[in-house]
Amino acid sequence: MTTPNKTKSKYISAQDLYRFQLPTDCQISPDGNWVVYSLKRVDRKSEKKYTNLWVAPTSPGQPRQFTQGNHTDSSPRWSPDSQTVAFISGRDEENQSQIYLMPMQGGEAYKLSDLKGELGAFRWSPDGKKIVLQFRKTDAEELEREKDEDKKKLGVVARHIDRVFFKLDDEGYLPKERWHLWIIDAKTGKATQLTDHAIFDENFPAWSPDSKQIAFISNHAKDPDLDPDNFDLFTVAATGGTAKKMTRSRDQNSTRFIHPMGVGSPMPVRMAKAPGGRTCEFLLFRLMAKNLLEISRVNSMWTHPWKRSMTCRRAH
Repeated sequence: MTTPNKTKSKYISAQDLYRFQLPTDCQISPDGNWVVYSLKRVDRKSEKKYTNLWVAPTSPGQPRQFTQGNHTDSSPRWSPDSQTVAFISGRDEENQSQIYLMPMQGGEAYKLSDLKGELGAFRWSPDGKKIVLQFRKTDAEELEREKDEDKKKLGVVARHIDRVFFKLDDEGYLPKERWHLWIIDAKTGKATQLTDHAIFDENFPAWSPDSKQIAFISNHAKDPDLDPDNFDLFTVAATGGTAKKMTRSRDQNSTRFIHPMGVGSPMPVRMAKAPGGRTCEFLLFRLMAKNLLEISRVNSMWTHPWKRSMTCRRAH
């Protein structure tokens, strides 16, 4: 989408690039009445990119700007009652994003979380009381360096590389901390770490329908960097405790990729090598009611018990 062009030129010029606005991450409200999305723009004077949230009715009507200011507001997510939008923004601190809440009826966005590190995927619990967040803490060495002006000016003078996967394009050197799951109270903002391990990352959290458990994927190989496809599905109580492994491969040569989503939201989650090295089988996964995980193969349906670990059974 673009803003109106007041000139009469028939050709696109470099100046026209400032008129382009990119909508992303559209999310329909649970009641089906609204769509919230991020709209990215470029400020002509500063050359900086900003993103604000907009809402549009699903019935005939005009979209309206939901958040204001020169900020980067992203990842909007509706509360289950469609009355609040949670989103990630660095509006109060440029180099540190937090989760903010914005009432649908209007008002000012207010900061919910107060964490030091990088925020990832997050989801409301079905009862609307909590938010599960994928979060990676800032390394202790970096926090210490930020407090000391001399160390801050000097920067990193040496790095101890102790893993195979230590650097990533567009990110640079990876921190020592890993991605873990945290629970955020939707009213108080109190953050509680749910999972922790020195070399394991927890990804793609999804709530059970009763808001009591959380499913996620993780690679628990002896060295995940040397076995990057060894992902499995785990569950953990929302109140904390030991995570339970819910899947196991019947074929040790299979390659697995599991991607849990919310109730009724199937997504490609697993690619398994068919017997004899033939074409891959693509499976889908979603959370169902009555403590079942639904896993769909291309031409058949599979179910997996939510509360215990076993090999999936074919439903039809």
